[in-house]
This record gives sequence, C-alpha cells and structure tokens, in this order.
Amino acid sequence: MSLLTDIGQRGSFTKTPARTVSSTRRIVSGRNTSIAAVPWQVSLREKTYPICGGSVVTDVWLLTAAHCLLRARASELSVRLGSSWKTHGGEMYDVKECYVHPRYVSKTKTNDVGLVRLYSPLRFSSRVLPIRLVAREARLPANEPAIVSGWGKLKTNDVGLVRLYSPLRFSSRVLPIRLVAREARLPANEPAIVSGWGKLKEGGPSATYLQSSTIKTIAMKLCRRSGLDRKAIDPSSMFCAGSFSQSSPDACQGDSGGPIVYEGVLIGVVSWGLGCARGNFPGVYTRLSYPLIYDWVHSHITKKIENNTVL
Repeated sequence: MSLLTDIGQRGSFTKTPARTVSSTRRIVSGRNTSIAAVPWQVSLREKTYPICGGSVVTDVWLLTAAHCLLRARASELSVRLGSSWKTHGGEMYDVKECYVHPRYVSKTKTNDVGLVRLYSPLRFSSRVLPIRLVAREARLPANEPAIVSGWGKLKTNDVGLVRLYSPLRFSSRVLPIRLVAREARLPANEPAIVSGWGKLKEGGPSATYLQSSTIKTIAMKLCRRSGLDRKAIDPSSMFCAGSFSQSSPDACQGDSGGPIVYEGVLIGVVSWGLGCARGNFPGVYTRLSYPLIYDWVHSHITKKIENNTVL
C-alpha cells in the first residue's frame, strides 16, 4: 500500500534522506539544519515561549501532538515558520483554533495528535511548504531511515491541530508536508528524518538553531523487546524509531509534536520516550496512518468537523 495521501503537497516526490512516559523530547546527536531542508517544520509558542514543534499540512492547518495543546488556550498560542532559529527570523502567525483528538489519553499517550488552525493562510515559499500525510493504514517498513527535526523536549493518540488566524504565505522556507495514507503500513528498518529545536542532550540545553537527524524505524516486535514498558506501547496508534541495541540519534525535550518524515511523507508525530538517545530505549511516535487518528485529522482539514475538543 502506498504511504502517500492526497493531503499536502501534490505531485511527484523524491526520497528524503532522511520512558516512565516522558512528554519532553529533543533531537540528540542531530545536526544544524536549514529550514529549507524541512520547510514544513514550525515552532509552536505559548505567548513568546517555544513549547513544541509541528508540521504544515495545508495553508491553514498544522499538525502537532495533543499533549502540546493542553497547557494554553488558542488565543495564547502562535507559530514561527520559515526560520532555522527558534527565537527569531521567519514569520509569526496567530492561532485561531486548536483541536485535540477526542480519544487522546494523557496517562498512556494514546492518540497523541492535535490540529492547529491559523487565522490567515500561509504564503508558501522554499522555506514554508506543506508535507504530505501518510496513507490510511499504511504499513511502515522496519529498519528504514526517517527524518526527525525540532528545536527541543515528549503521549497515546498524542496528536492535535492548531488553526491560525491568518493563512500562511508559502515560500522556499515555509511549505506544507504531505500526510501519510490511511492505514499505510510503515516498513521497518527504513530511514526517516526527525527535526526540531529541542534539547541537545538529556538534561542539557535546548537548541537555538534547527536540528535534524536520520533515524531508522523499528519493527514493533523488536520495540516491545526493548527497555520500554511494553504495556505502554500501543501498536495501533504508535510506532518506534531509533535503536534498541545501542545509543543513537533521538528526539527529546522541546521536539514534541514535531515531524518524522519518510520518503517525503509525514508518517508520525514526536510523542514520548524514556530519557533521550539511551541505548535499548527507542523513541515512540504517534502513528498517523492509524484509522482513528487519520480519519479525525482529515475530517478537520476538509472542514467536516465533528466530535472534537476545541481549546
């Protein structure tokens, strides 16, 4: 089954090179990354303080983790796009509405996904672009590299939406990302990219310049044999990436809600883990192809809004 859905950037695409449950995650062993390499990456802020990452999926909708949207009202949130720096540059947009998945469970981090709606549409450019969403029920391949990015700190069904007051202006530095297809199966041991402005090491300082790293997806049977509490891992709504045998690059505090990307498609959201970049403790991500999550995200983006929690 294809990993690609029709939400996000259209057209052909090339391959992208790609805990007690802790809700604070960051990129460890990453590298400085230009926003032009991950133009769907956003910094979600409470007043002026950056709290989480997120991804552009359309000109008015952003995808993040549900647990990122519980601490503040929409009127207190804003987003920075188009800049590699966490504290300056790019453009700021006000948030109109936030939606937390109705089946998000804070204790277990099940369905950790949310949506953010902007007041005004984004202006796309080389630094602001949407990313494609993974297909519904797509199967993720194991042991494949994926890209995770962000500036910082990471739950079940941990996903949320943020709607901006004004549309984004897309450019080379602000672009949406494609969403994974419904029920797409993620291959194991494949490279994926994670990015963000989170902490650079466990207990250390947060990044001021955007970080990204290529990590590999892990088969669920192997993830459940790792040091993580297997009872805390919901195979339907979560997947693992990183390394279960040795220390490897990882997301960490401040990266929550940020993207993990496989072959140019948004397959997951940074959710939780135990510590950061610890051997035998891979990171855990919200699975966007899970029907319960996929259908909820798409119903909002296509304006068929029902059964949601508005903040």
